[in-house]
Amino acid sequence: MLQSMPDIRRTTRKNNGTTVKANVNGITLSTLLQKTLKPFEPEAKPSVQSGGSLLVKMDVEGAEFGVVKELAASNVLCNYVKLGNSATLVVEFHLHLIKDPQDKQAAMTGLKDAKEKLRNCGVKFRNLPDFWT
Repeated sequence: MLQSMPDIRRTTRKNNGTTVKANVNGITLSTLLQKTLKPFEPEAKPSVQSGGSLLVKMDVEGAEFGVVKELAASNVLCNYVKLGNSATLVVEFHLHLIKDPQDKQAAMTGLKDAKEKLRNCGVKFRNLPDFWT
């Protein structure tokens, strides 16, 4: 979590200037997809490996920058498409929520390349304005 995110700043204000630390077990989206999509099952038959369609709608309040870069680096979506499936990412980007200039720069670094890599391997990519609701 970035210290400049609004939820973190709000929590800090409520706790007299201190943040609360919590250890949480996490999993990457790539790992989740690798473990749950039928085409990636070790004994999946060819008829199950292709013809699927995956739609991921992402609205994670500033964490989407890291998630998209991790997805591109893992090649999971590219491999899914190579098997004969379609994948579409619909992402709501929240750059305006990242207040610290260094955090903002870190979020943007590599994002263009990650999106290009995903597009080049056949993943459809849509930006969703953060005011869509």
